[in-house]
Amino acid sequence: MYLCLSTIFLRFGSGGEGGVRMQDDEGVLELFPIGPRDVEIEADGFIPLAAEGSQGVRFLVKS
Repeated sequence: MYLCLSTIFLRFGSGGEGGVRMQDDEGVLELFPIGPRDVEIEADGFIPLAAEGSQGVRFLVKS
């Protein structure tokens, strides 16, 4: 999981105010509007579970 996330963040810059974009970046990651409910853990089983109806943290990839 760490290798996948590091590869994604190395290949894409961040958009918006204060974003970081390097010359070799393939595109930009933008965060969808989210609230605290989308990030908080609702239940803890073998894996942490998000609240019912939450779509979690989502990114929009732009070139």
